[in-house]
Amino acid sequence: MGSFMSPLSAWLSASAFSAGGMWGLLNVADSADIIATAVFLFIILRLFKRTKTISMAVTVLVVVVVIYAASYWFGLSTLVRILKLLLANIVIILAIVFQKELRRFFELINVRRLANIPARIKDVFVPRHQRDAVEMIAHTAWILSASKTGALIVFPGKESIEGSVAEGVDLDGKISEQLLLSIFDTSSPGHDGAVIVDGDSIKKFGVFLPLSDKEGVSQFKKFGTRHRSALGLSERSDALCLVVSEERGEVTVFRDGEARLMRTEADLVGALREFLDENGNMAGNRTPAVWHRVLRGVGADALIALVMSASLWLFLTYPNLAITQRDFDVHIEVANVPPGMTIDRIQPTEASLSLSGAEGDFRLLDPSTVRVVVDASTFLKEPYKPYYYVGLTQGNARYPQSFSFVSLSPKGVTIVPSVSSTTKP
Repeated sequence: MGSFMSPLSAWLSASAFSAGGMWGLLNVADSADIIATAVFLFIILRLFKRTKTISMAVTVLVVVVVIYAASYWFGLSTLVRILKLLLANIVIILAIVFQKELRRFFELINVRRLANIPARIKDVFVPRHQRDAVEMIAHTAWILSASKTGALIVFPGKESIEGSVAEGVDLDGKISEQLLLSIFDTSSPGHDGAVIVDGDSIKKFGVFLPLSDKEGVSQFKKFGTRHRSALGLSERSDALCLVVSEERGEVTVFRDGEARLMRTEADLVGALREFLDENGNMAGNRTPAVWHRVLRGVGADALIALVMSASLWLFLTYPNLAITQRDFDVHIEVANVPPGMTIDRIQPTEASLSLSGAEGDFRLLDPSTVRVVVDASTFLKEPYKPYYYVGLTQGNARYPQSFSFVSLSPKGVTIVPSVSSTTKP
């Protein structure tokens, strides 16, 4: 165990993972690299977020990255080479797995959409007047009331309702009269569930709420399941629930465990505005800039993409940035010895070769690729001498191109050849 941990401890104590060294190496280019990678990963996450294959792909990617990083740390060169081969074909693999999503992605990218980018940016940061969501929801509620179509709409307050609701289908669709009417249409599979509103968007539909236990209270005896669900959520949270009765066509607002019957559409608009003003979601007749909704909607994906990008840089790129120097004691080889001649003695038999390079490259280096070679054809020429002194320079060193030559000692070697009788003059 001690022999296993000693190389790891030595590596961890080196400059490759020291805090000072990391911040020194994190320059503008590296920061831009991390941000650009995060943007790329964010686009991938958002593009494939609702596909069934994204969770599997993310899981596989995380596992591969973790194994790849561990292999780098512990110098498992064979495993790293296998993973490199896999990663080299990752583009082809992704193209096969996500061919439908990629086609959709490129269909979305067109000149008209690019031309609308300035308007979309302005829409994100600049508040705008509109017939806001409150008026639209109130008007739709009265349409549903007139046709006695049941509906349940939830406006979350400052408290989270995630622990109180169940199931539901993610939508994130902009509120419109047509969308609400289609969701609560009796032929729609989600019409019995609740709609959760987030700003001017529908976050989810088909959501089930907890039932209230106030069945014995005379005020609530006439309520059905839809009303009891709205009452139950209002008892457990500070959310406001809007219910349209399918039996009587009544519009009721539930808040803080209390029911309030709405007589007119204007009453409903006032009740909703009062609630949203108290929760900081409204400002008069103007809807606030939607940047806070954008951040809330994509913030988690952006954070995940940034963490993944920083982790990839830390595990894969940063270890390779730490430049270090290593000494190798290698046997001196003599190549291209003429036929009929042998080398009797080399003095000294070994040389010390110093190379510099990235820490990660040294961990994957095959020592057999580091050599010192003397070419006999350059000095063994007739008439032969009893011995030869050959100087050693960088030209005698053999090493992978990813490293740089530092020094080679000794400066020269003495080589004693031996000529067979058949080749002697």
